[in-house]
Amino acid sequence: MEITIHELAKLANISTRTLRYYDQIKLLPAKRNKHSRMRYYTERDIDLLQQICLYKQLNLPLKQIDGIINNPKFNVISALMQHLDLLQEQKDQLETVMETVKKTIAHRKGEITMSNQEKFVGLKEKMIADNEKKYGQEIRNRYGNKAVEESNKKVLEMSEAEYAGIQAVEKEFLEKILIAFAKKDVDSPEAKRAVTLHQQWISSFWGKYDPQAHINLAEMYTLDERFTAYYDSREKGLTQFLFEIIKKHVK
Repeated sequence: MEITIHELAKLANISTRTLRYYDQIKLLPAKRNKHSRMRYYTERDIDLLQQICLYKQLNLPLKQIDGIINNPKFNVISALMQHLDLLQEQKDQLETVMETVKKTIAHRKGEITMSNQEKFVGLKEKMIADNEKKYGQEIRNRYGNKAVEESNKKVLEMSEAEYAGIQAVEKEFLEKILIAFAKKDVDSPEAKRAVTLHQQWISSFWGKYDPQAHINLAEMYTLDERFTAYYDSREKGLTQFLFEIIKKHVK
């Protein structure tokens, strides 16, 4: 089966401009008619485009998608099964959030009594779902499914006070690192405090703290555009600064 670029664009509900860009960066190279030089695509190209679109829904950058689908060991069935698992997790988490909202409405109306623990279940599920959507694939690739599931379980088991505590730690961490960054001083008290707070924050999810893993994580922030965007959206260069102070002060 062969289809034109316009037919594929219509099929996938994307623009021909997007397909031309994928062709340009070699993510999805088009075939060329040797007479007219018009682009066309095969059945295999259609399957690869489906994978690209699925990975984009998981917010993976194109460079990373390219590394996955163009890997000689890439297995479509395994990839689809992984997609299904992640989508099922997101579905379950979204249903929990929806149930929490429904209970909160009923609680506000005086129809039921809602415990404090119940009030925060949905929020913790949403935090996990947001992290999975933004960073799940990268974290799973680097640390494995078991480590991610244990971290998510730890979050769900947090008490109201523990959950509020990690939010407070993150808030103070961002305040301190922004002050340190403004000073451009990796040895400032604020820089050292920011490292300590970041250590406390990640330990809330990891359980057991590992200094080298902390440094590796900070380096990953600088290499993955989604993590970089999270910090650099506050101040350009903040991600690199965070890596530098962690590398210097973590023992």
